[in-house]
Amino acid sequence: MASSEDLKLRRKKNMEQFFRIFFGRGIIVKICLVIAVFFIIVAVFAPVIAPHDPTATDPMNRYLPMGSEDHLFGTDRYGRDVLSRLIHGARTSLTCSLFATLWSAVVGSTLGIIAGYYEGWLGKLILRYVDIQLSVPALILSMVLAVILGSNMFAISIVLGIGAIPGYIRMAYSNVISIKENDYITATRLIGQKNRKIMFRHLFPNCFASLIVIFTMSLGQVIMVESSLAYLGVGLNEPLAAWGLMVNDGFASLMTHPSVALLPGFCIMAIVVAFNVLGDALRDALDPKLRGKL
Repeated sequence: MASSEDLKLRRKKNMEQFFRIFFGRGIIVKICLVIAVFFIIVAVFAPVIAPHDPTATDPMNRYLPMGSEDHLFGTDRYGRDVLSRLIHGARTSLTCSLFATLWSAVVGSTLGIIAGYYEGWLGKLILRYVDIQLSVPALILSMVLAVILGSNMFAISIVLGIGAIPGYIRMAYSNVISIKENDYITATRLIGQKNRKIMFRHLFPNCFASLIVIFTMSLGQVIMVESSLAYLGVGLNEPLAAWGLMVNDGFASLMTHPSVALLPGFCIMAIVVAFNVLGDALRDALDPKLRGKL
């Protein structure tokens, strides 16, 4: 009973320390957390929140100004409601980036653990793949792959995920290299545990904290790349509502109707900064030795 109580107290103390460090970086972390939660809620409930169909056109009401009756943020050049497209754009961007980040995290972490555990020719092969991919600018690689694979949401998610894989491989590899020589890993080998069990039952949990930080920060980076592809015309296509598409669509009328392009641009900036700040704070909370100041 005493040991169980001690364990509960230790967990409670660890959680208190986590939140103290996480929120100890100032008001900016709290603001970014609110921004991230707000956009996630908007994305989840987009069909309920949006006042209009984001793809419905109305040529008679083109470029209505902000504050217009029935169109709070105005309309674009096709008469589509800007607010509705912003709301559905949040769902598009977050869904695409979440799927891309999830599958790249699984593949990248697995390859990194394998490379670090076995080393030898297999580890060198995986690391050479990372070097080759990182030698090509991420946006250029994503543009080429998007042209090859297509511009639907599934294909773009695959493209974005490919670009995020090297970060997970390097992080998992470096963690495994430093962990696998510990005594408890040696003991598991001596008692005859299989390599697969050692990698994913003993090594992976010790890499998890670092991978969570990479995952959080990758969400913002993937959203930025997805928006860049849409802006350049090789990402998601009309009539799908996406922030990058809205910026591209509004660029032609930037001087006369700036809100059409600036509003989605502000959303992209806000969510990317929010995820990056939260990832940085999460890194400090999971590893107090890396504590820093903004």
